[in-house]
Amino acid sequence: MKRTIKNILYTSVILYLFTGCYLQSVHPLVPFKDAILLDKLEGRWESGDQRWTFINDPSHFTRNPFGGDIEMSEEDKKEFESLYLIILEDLQSSSEDSVLLVGSIGKFNDEYFIDLSLFHNDESKVEGYYNFPVHLFSKINIENEVLSLEYFESSWIKHQIENNRVRIKHEQNENGNVLITASTKELQKFVTKYSDDPKAFDEPLNLRRSSNAL
Repeated sequence: MKRTIKNILYTSVILYLFTGCYLQSVHPLVPFKDAILLDKLEGRWESGDQRWTFINDPSHFTRNPFGGDIEMSEEDKKEFESLYLIILEDLQSSSEDSVLLVGSIGKFNDEYFIDLSLFHNDESKVEGYYNFPVHLFSKINIENEVLSLEYFESSWIKHQIENNRVRIKHEQNENGNVLITASTKELQKFVTKYSDDPKAFDEPLNLRRSSNAL
């Protein structure tokens, strides 16, 4: 675990996801307590250069990395029952390092969305790039053994904001990248409104179920 966490910032996949290509938010779209499970999602999925492994096991979120379980009430433990631990691997890299994400799924306007954030525990206090939680989210769909992820494009919302077509709380860094600071409720209204606008999304990432599925 320590070696994996130390190499998070140097893994090309995570840089691809979290460096301004896609819409990022300070607050979650789907709070853990509201997450739902998506039928047939658990297991391994691959494209030509990525492998995503989805694991639904609450113990991953309630276990102390230094041994034993974290003390919490049964009610608090239920908050983790519908979360996915996601192992994200770059198949083009010679390194065996992987990135750990947390995925929480919600349904808006008859579309399923997954909220992705870096998995944090006491071993994952990395310096620099991510010292605060950042979320990104995409549509998620499974059909004919193909898992599709469609991310909101940062450039799309930036254009909408600059032309006063979208009003949503945000900040822009020195490179002009947009970071959404709106509340979860505002985010959910935004996603519901634009969930069927094809211009708002990047080309889908399609992954096929691996023959080594869990």
